[in-house]
This record gives sequence, C-alpha cells and structure tokens, in this order.
Amino acid sequence: MLETRITFANGRTLTLVGDLAVASPTHIVILSHGFASDRNGRGRLPALAAALNAASISTLRYDFAGCGESDDDTLTPEGLRDDLRSAIRFLQQRGFTHIGLYGHSLGGTISLWSFTPEIKALATTGAATGPVHYNFDEFFPQTAVNKLRRTGIMPVPSKSERRPVVLASQALMDSFSTFSSEELLS
Repeated sequence: MLETRITFANGRTLTLVGDLAVASPTHIVILSHGFASDRNGRGRLPALAAALNAASISTLRYDFAGCGESDDDTLTPEGLRDDLRSAIRFLQQRGFTHIGLYGHSLGGTISLWSFTPEIKALATTGAATGPVHYNFDEFFPQTAVNKLRRTGIMPVPSKSERRPVVLASQALMDSFSTFSSEELLS
C-alpha cells in the first residue's frame, strides 16, 4: 500500500507530519508512537500499518509535535492530547467515519486519555494505565535531570532517526506518577 506524506495543524498551529495510507474511504486507524520516538516506532508502526492496510483499513502514522519531522515543541500531556485530537479532526474532515486508535507506550496512554464515544476501536501495547513511579536519575543523565529541576524542561535522547533529542516538560514527567486508572479506563 502506498503511503503519502501529509501535514496538518494541531490546535497550537504547529505542523504535524504523518504518513497516510488509504485502503478504505471510511475506516482508519491512527497510530501513535511512544515517548521520545517517532511515527516509525523502530519499525513497529510501519509493520502494523501494512497489516491493517492489507485488511482494507486505512492508517495514519504521525509524529507528535516535538518528535520526528513535526514542528518543534516541548512535550506536555495537554500538547500530546491536542495532537491526537487534531489528527482525529483532520481525518473526520477527510470523510473517515470509523476511526480507531492504536498507541504504543506513551502513545497508548494518550490514546486512552483521548478516547471519546466517536472512536470505534482502541488498542494499546505497553500503555501505562495507572501511576508509574520512575526514579529519573536512573534513566537519564544527571545533567538532564538537573536541568528539569532547574528549568522545568529536560532534554531526552530520542529514539528517532530524524531528531536526536526531544524536550520533555516537568508536567509530562510528573504525569507518569499521577495517571489515574479510573480516568483512563472509564
């Protein structure tokens, strides 16, 4: 299935970049990547998109703002949710009526957080569905953790081939320990 590189704006007027494969004019799955990754998700998301396309389901893989090829931004919970909601609106405007969400890791949690009754299906892998308490000193260089404490923003090594570092906000890092199972799964 041929994918077309597309762009669309989020609610903050930043440009998001994605790959759209149209296998159905009405049925589509939006694929959201994990923390500090991109729409390729180390090969996971293109493979899943190909399988969905083979089953006559369209797909949109996109980069959150601040990741991959999308415009620069600091990662925040609100910004990530806005990006996904903007992808949903973009596809609705193109006539897709049966929209499903798939997210891996943080993308899965954002998919759960963004679910509305208009979404027809939702699947996740590795999504946090409750509080996760990280000792950031064990995962990130001390200089990055110190910058987070000092400025509220932390440079994080990216898993993206296109962008070596993403900027994570204190609000995003704090949200990991405050995810509410009741809110996410209601």
